[in-house]
Amino acid sequence: MMRSTNTKKALLKALIEKEGKVVSGPELCRIAKVSRQSVWKAVDSLRLEGFEIEPVPHKGYRLVESATADLSPTWLELELEDSPWGDTVLFWESLGSTQEPAKELAKQGAPEGLLVVAAEQTSGRGRLGRKWLSPQEGSICFSIIVRPNLVPGRIQLLSFAAAIAVHETLEREFGVDFELKWPNDILFQGAKVCGILTEASSEPGHVHFAVTGIGLNANIDPRSITMDVAGNSTSLLAILGRPVHRGKVIASIVRIMERQVRLLETPEGSRQCIESYLRRCSTIGREVILNHEGEPLRGKSVGISDSGEIILEIGGLRRSFAAVDIRHLRTF
Repeated sequence: MMRSTNTKKALLKALIEKEGKVVSGPELCRIAKVSRQSVWKAVDSLRLEGFEIEPVPHKGYRLVESATADLSPTWLELELEDSPWGDTVLFWESLGSTQEPAKELAKQGAPEGLLVVAAEQTSGRGRLGRKWLSPQEGSICFSIIVRPNLVPGRIQLLSFAAAIAVHETLEREFGVDFELKWPNDILFQGAKVCGILTEASSEPGHVHFAVTGIGLNANIDPRSITMDVAGNSTSLLAILGRPVHRGKVIASIVRIMERQVRLLETPEGSRQCIESYLRRCSTIGREVILNHEGEPLRGKSVGISDSGEIILEIGGLRRSFAAVDIRHLRTF
């Protein structure tokens, strides 16, 4: 597991600001308020995070390359200095699922906004127990600890907040139209790009904590994606024809999600969040089919309840559903 330190953040910030120029050892010592040995150790640790930092004999250090460090916990903490979330970022090269350490840390009292990030998930899970396995090369998979002021019956809205954050980030950063399918799948031309899972610890009337996991197919060949889901999948690399900086995508999602979660904690803000979700959700107004207790039901999606349930019109009657899988029917 990798994590940042104040020394690493101070050094990386100084090296980035110099834009490839040499920063002397004494200056780095002064900036970070540490010894030369501590600077050497921090530089070595930053190299392990993927930064190419070149020592220049008798002069100091310069940052040569950072392309392989786009999941660096130190870079992410620096990028999120303006956000209430992301003060602590923990990174693993490989995890079964980012949800597991995040939930364990939450049980131990870890603060809201702590991020668990992994380059690879070997036992990731989606909704309804499905698998979401993320290859090491190019995946975005992370979990966020949330301590919301919500009643347990409205926990699903946290996934809405995450879905809004992902959808807004992708459309704003890349200028491409994505679909938001109820409750929290992000699609491109019908192919899945991102899945979201929220799990909570609660008692009647009170949520102790929630952990929201986000799995996004970023810089990977879609043929290497393994998902136990209906339909097909794609990636940002396949859509855009170029790789993306994964850390920038994560940082944007985190900032927007934090704002959306705070909105959910007030009646007026909650209405704004749901309205934002409804504007983005491609399921609303569509003919859909779902499996409910082994029975296929067909109806028209006409809205979302205050707790996040999908409202369908079936045979002239309106019914609400929570934990179900729906399929959009094609329109011609």
